[in-house]
Amino acid sequence: MSIPSSKREVILGVDTHLDIHMGVLISSTGKLLGELPMETNTAGYQKLLLKWAQSFG
Repeated sequence: MSIPSSKREVILGVDTHLDIHMGVLISSTGKLLGELPMETNTAGYQKLLLKWAQSFG
């Protein structure tokens, strides 16, 4: 049984640094879906979680 694309699981990892964090999304099979550098502030976190990561699944 296949999972509808809107229900696919993605894994979000974040490599943290002082001024910039790097977000990475991979599929449950390990395929790199995207990378996003973000600033370490509220706007950067919202960009990563609310907009970018949710756009993948």
